[in-house]
Amino acid sequence: MTFDNKKAILLLGCAYFILSIGLSIQFAEERIAFGDAAYQLFSILRTKDFAIQVMRFGACCTQFFPLAGSWLHLDLKSIMYLYSMSFEIVPFLIFLMLVIYFNNIRLAVVLLIFKTLITTHTFFWVQSELLQGIPFLILFLAWLEHKIISRFNTADYAIYFTFILTLSFFHPLLIFPFLFCFGYIQLFNDEGYIRKTMYSTIVLFVLLVIINTLLIKNTYDRSAISGLKNFITHFPHYWDTPSNRDFIKFCISEYYLLPLLALLLIIGLVIQKKWQALAYSLLFVGIYFMIIQVSNYNSESFHFRIESFYTPIVVMLAMVLVYAFFSVAYVNASIALFCIVSICCFGIRVEKSSTLYTSQLQWNKDFIQKHEYEKLIVDEKYLPSDFVLLPWTFTYQTWLISSIEYGKTVSCLSTNDPHAFDWALSKKEEYLTTWGNFEHKKMNPKYFIFTDDSIGYKQYQP
Repeated sequence: MTFDNKKAILLLGCAYFILSIGLSIQFAEERIAFGDAAYQLFSILRTKDFAIQVMRFGACCTQFFPLAGSWLHLDLKSIMYLYSMSFEIVPFLIFLMLVIYFNNIRLAVVLLIFKTLITTHTFFWVQSELLQGIPFLILFLAWLEHKIISRFNTADYAIYFTFILTLSFFHPLLIFPFLFCFGYIQLFNDEGYIRKTMYSTIVLFVLLVIINTLLIKNTYDRSAISGLKNFITHFPHYWDTPSNRDFIKFCISEYYLLPLLALLLIIGLVIQKKWQALAYSLLFVGIYFMIIQVSNYNSESFHFRIESFYTPIVVMLAMVLVYAFFSVAYVNASIALFCIVSICCFGIRVEKSSTLYTSQLQWNKDFIQKHEYEKLIVDEKYLPSDFVLLPWTFTYQTWLISSIEYGKTVSCLSTNDPHAFDWALSKKEEYLTTWGNFEHKKMNPKYFIFTDDSIGYKQYQP
């Protein structure tokens, strides 16, 4: 009996995505009533348009779901579920394209490992454009491999440039898995046409990223990379750092499959004497890891945020796994078994880590219930950091939770400078946010349910 790797990976992928979609429904409120997702949903429903931040327009693929829900006049709770599910549905559709249309089982495995190997807290921080961009990077690579075989026609060039342009705007860190994946194929493929295509794709992508960086003023991304100065300020103390100590803790408690996979790959490459692939992988992964760790030297980033920065490493290791070893039946069976273990561990980690986000949600609900009939301006220092992880989004979280749970929108502005809004204390018919105030009558009453225009705002006192 031979091992049917296509059927096995297809079944495993479907099993995983059924699980992840189920979990996205179970924890929809924890995922969407948290962080940027709450703000983006607020903006989508208020403006009836996409809520693209810092030019990362690739996010429109997931934002289309709540926008379409509003066109269909779905209720707010249904739209929240739809938005939560979209972050699993989109990569599921990509997975099906990889297996069924492109017949590219190797890259389907890369996507499956990317989604399961370390995903824990990022399951609840859904809107990261880096996490949304990687499946499209994998899809582009599969499409390009397919077209290299069948050769390009005129229409294909339009698709080619659209892919590269979109990927160049997804997230600054996407350049690392992009360079690794395309560079790996370019370096370790014997066919000249494939090498040439991969090389020209790398050059074009890098040029677009440089143009994007130089011409488009993006203060968010510029501030995000300011941690690179740590290479100078902390030279040469790059090893015994808070970020590295935290990473070791994460590997023991949550990311245990990551060092295991890395060790197995090193052993496999040594046994097969693939020294160039080993050197390339160690060098690339090592440089990227050091950039992330030194930039986050004092480990000040939230767990969910730094976890998203580790996911390109997962992609790099998965690429080596499938391109160096995906050849014989017993190896393919072993990879399928590894995927089963990874999927099971994913489910366990998500259930275990959910307590943090459920407790945050419950605290927000309790706060809303206590101040249901008030309009508040809240100093962020009064919001407990254990239960309000991102204070700037508390306004939008409160909007979503109150509108769904209580059938009315509770107005609560969170800010680090409450007295800057003293001018708004008398505003009775406007909804205040840090980035604007909006008249109640101009907001869709189906999603913004204001029931009392007789009272104004007041400063919150705990």
